[in-house]
Amino acid sequence: MLLNHTAKRIIEMQKEVFATITCNFISTEMIFSSGFDSSSGQSQYKQSFLDQSTSRNADSCLLATTVIPLRLLSSAGAPIWNNCFPQSTRFCRPLKLEYTSETKEVITREAADLNKQIQELENLRVEIEAVHKVIVHSKQIMQNTPLPVGYFGEDAAESRNKIYKSDRLHHARKTSRIDNLFDVFHRALDTSDPLISSLRLNTRVRQRKRLTLPLEVKELLYCEDIGETCATENLENMDDDEGDEEFSRRI
Repeated sequence: MLLNHTAKRIIEMQKEVFATITCNFISTEMIFSSGFDSSSGQSQYKQSFLDQSTSRNADSCLLATTVIPLRLLSSAGAPIWNNCFPQSTRFCRPLKLEYTSETKEVITREAADLNKQIQELENLRVEIEAVHKVIVHSKQIMQNTPLPVGYFGEDAAESRNKIYKSDRLHHARKTSRIDNLFDVFHRALDTSDPLISSLRLNTRVRQRKRLTLPLEVKELLYCEDIGETCATENLENMDDDEGDEEFSRRI
């Protein structure tokens, strides 16, 4: 089960934190977000369908069901691990990839299937709602969610669509649609693995190319009280999905 596997990988990443805990047993809670996002314009290869009645455009749209680990908490509510960049593709894990459009009927079916999987888990907490679906009830959502509402966006899933397209073209077999989607799915599992994607992270961050801010922008950031530009460190710490995509292409 992918959710259990993801939790185990994060626990393995936090070995040093768990080593400081003196008790023999600790109960933890993992918070995930999940969502559904489709991308059109997928590459169409000259492959026949087993069912001849299937539309020729059936594989032009790819629907991805994804989950993102957000936070690992102890039973006392203390954070053990936190996803600092919840809208990065680095931890955006695929549960299912399917050639279909994002319709109400399809999303309802996938949500029911996801809820069924969640009910079979123990000690895992999953937040299902996505931001674009809950704007009408935004006040209630913000009051009742355990994390800021920005954690539950779909930027990561939408950014992943570009990687799926690239992987279908460059890193997947073209022998059949099943083989093609099989390779894309397993590559997505590898590149979104919390432990693998964190390897050499500090080195990749240092090597990342950063653009110099224009003089006009620097003047807007000038603080008269301290006589220097502000927010420079925050800009440098912002996550760059292009760096994650480059890491994905190198694996």
